[in-house]
Amino acid sequence: LSVRDQRSFDSMKLFGLSPKLVPDSAIIMSDIFAQDFLYSGTNLKTLKDKKYMFLQLGRYKSPNDLKAFVKQLKSVGAQLELEIVLCPIGLAPGHEDDVVLNKIHKLEASFTLIKPKNIYDIMFAISNASLYVGTSLHGLITAQSFGRPYVGLNKNLPKLDSYIKTWTDKEMGCIDFESIDAIIPIYKKWDFELIGQQLVCQKQMVYDNLDLMMCND
Repeated sequence: LSVRDQRSFDSMKLFGLSPKLVPDSAIIMSDIFAQDFLYSGTNLKTLKDKKYMFLQLGRYKSPNDLKAFVKQLKSVGAQLELEIVLCPIGLAPGHEDDVVLNKIHKLEASFTLIKPKNIYDIMFAISNASLYVGTSLHGLITAQSFGRPYVGLNKNLPKLDSYIKTWTDKEMGCIDFESIDAIIPIYKKWDFELIGQQLVCQKQMVYDNLDLMMCND
């Protein structure tokens, strides 16, 4: 039995189980889908030469005050010299990222709203971004896999917060919508070398765990 974050690991231990702590297997996606491959088939080729922040928000995980959030976000983008690209990841009921992102685009037309046609468009848009910001765990893991800086939004999302603290920095976690200025120092101080080394080790942990599972009946 393996689990992907410290919170789940600790919960299992309380019930006398001995799970293995391993990153989410999606972290190896960049080894399977190279960025060149994604670019060759994407409908979003105009993003290639842009410097942008990829923003995703789940409909029911978004800020209460969208106007204030958009104002702060625009300021953060200007300070980091990054365009803001709005891109939904989940469209299924219960996710509906497109609903809140459409509202944000109506509030600030200078933000770019893209409508991905498939999962490869989403993967390319994240892998090509200068920074990923969002509420989606697997959106964040995609950024992580491709070596892009990432920030989780909404401290009320335990699985996202715990995953970041487990595999990136226990002092980092998610940030509140009211404190998105915190994106600026996170991005500027991003340690590509250290986090890149962590990524190599974490990918190997996944491969080792997959080998273990396939070798046991």
